[in-house]
Amino acid sequence: MSTTLVKLTAPCSYLDIEKFQSWLEDLSARGYLLSKRAGTRHNYLFHPISPLKTRYRLTPVSDNLEDWNERPDTEKQTLSEAFGWEYVCTTDYNAFQVWRSIRPDAEELSTDPAADSYAYRHLWKELRLRNSMFLVMLLAVDLFCLWVLIKGGHFLLDLLEGQRHS
Repeated sequence: MSTTLVKLTAPCSYLDIEKFQSWLEDLSARGYLLSKRAGTRHNYLFHPISPLKTRYRLTPVSDNLEDWNERPDTEKQTLSEAFGWEYVCTTDYNAFQVWRSIRPDAEELSTDPAADSYAYRHLWKELRLRNSMFLVMLLAVDLFCLWVLIKGGHFLLDLLEGQRHS
């Protein structure tokens, strides 16, 4: 097998958790093991391997990670490894941590609905805040462009003015 990493684009968003997990599991069965996020949206790096039955789980990140490549705390990793799960990477916007297990008897990572609901509420707030900031910045750029057009003119507006006076 080659040691070269293969860059693949996810066919769905990680926000569709079941579909994303299924895609990762299908790739493992076809001979590609997730290595890490490629740094660009929806792109991930995979190691070519012999086909392997692997389970993947996404768990919402309940705290803000300052570095997208930061691993979960040691206590969480140790506990998860005891249950048969290995941390792989974190998705865009630190939304989810990706875990994998090759053990068919591995206990599920998350079984507490109250903790899950808190984590998903936190994730929703984070994504809503990021999208709001993007929309405000987009509006500011639009207003600036409009101001430049009104104040300084633009060759298209100048052409239109010339046609009106003809």
